[in-house]
Amino acid sequence: MSALSHPEMIERVKTMYGAILALDEARMAELITPGFVLIEADPLPYRGSFAGPAGVKRLISEFSEKYFAKWGIEIVDFTASDDRVVAHLHFTTTGKTTGKEFSMPVLEVWKFDGDKLAEMRPFYWDVKLAGEVAG
Repeated sequence: MSALSHPEMIERVKTMYGAILALDEARMAELITPGFVLIEADPLPYRGSFAGPAGVKRLISEFSEKYFAKWGIEIVDFTASDDRVVAHLHFTTTGKTTGKEFSMPVLEVWKFDGDKLAEMRPFYWDVKLAGEVAG
């Protein structure tokens, strides 16, 4: 159960998105538990678990350098429960090696431990297509 109210949880996730996009490891570290992990689905070429701020930074860097020439994320909505926030996003990108494009909804489930973020799992509308576009 989170120690934060639902609006506070959503603000914490929004702040984390800002830190991720800025690749600000120090700010990420302030928002997460020591055991934080971001887990990507197995069908993706960037699959696996990415631990802590350094892992998240590595994932985002690889995401841009290896897989997607350009990408954008639009935040659509947030939903909060006792210990989770679900971010509804719209993701648009072009594969770096394939040149293919896609635009699809993505849900990212953020799990809290107290007032810190402990885990994030993205769920793509079409994970097979995302993997194909990434190459």
